[in-house]
Amino acid sequence: MAKGAYQIGFCKALSENAHFEVKAISAASIGTLNGYAFAAGRSEQAEEIWRSLDFKGCKKMYDKFLKSGGIMSIAESIHGRSDELKCFLSTVCWSAGEKKAQYIRLDKTPPQYRAGFLKASVAVPPIMHSVTVNGKSYYDGAAADNTPIRPLLKMRGLDMILALQFDGYISKKSNDRGVPIMYVNLQEKPIFSDSFDLQRDSVAKMIEYGYREGRGILERLEKSENISAEIVRANAALKENRRTGDHIVRRLNRLTRIISEREMAE
Repeated sequence: MAKGAYQIGFCKALSENAHFEVKAISAASIGTLNGYAFAAGRSEQAEEIWRSLDFKGCKKMYDKFLKSGGIMSIAESIHGRSDELKCFLSTVCWSAGEKKAQYIRLDKTPPQYRAGFLKASVAVPPIMHSVTVNGKSYYDGAAADNTPIRPLLKMRGLDMILALQFDGYISKKSNDRGVPIMYVNLQEKPIFSDSFDLQRDSVAKMIEYGYREGRGILERLEKSENISAEIVRANAALKENRRTGDHIVRRLNRLTRIISEREMAE
């Protein structure tokens, strides 16, 4: 969860870059709140919220941010019933009833249901209860797909996809449109504890790191005479250094999915 602060910094770099237009966002878990804020023109508000957080230690983060619903309050505050989303926006939620991941188009969702899906996207099982939206129960879908590029792979009009993640994972999903995908391992250090570090100073450092990385990547892409070749080079470097990825996050997501499926079946 805490590593979402890196994304906020990267989004800030994107918003300042006049060369690239963001046409679509697909996100999971805390990334959904960040992506929604970007699409709704609320990135500055989201950054302020992130910078206001200050939970020292995993227990406080767990008790006040997750178990007691602090994250749900943030999901509600980042949403406005009159928001106009400026681009395609998708999230992945886990359907408790159908027991499978569902990709939800938030830009096509009626406004009265958007807040529910935002909260569902961060309802981490089995720690938190499911969120009911229009009569159906949903959880955070990151355990099923933590880098949800699937909704983007069949879209028309995309020049490239930037996949921001934390575990060095490179998807093998087929890309029908042949759109180049650049995987960005967006973390300064491959430390699992960063996922639970919501101390104010740590959050600020993650935001600044994401911003610097974002500016550097976007500037390199902008100056490149062959973007596809630049992306191939970057992905090869990421694959070569996969130890820098936080693989514990992906393994934990798999374990969470197994536990959640068992609990919902009982």
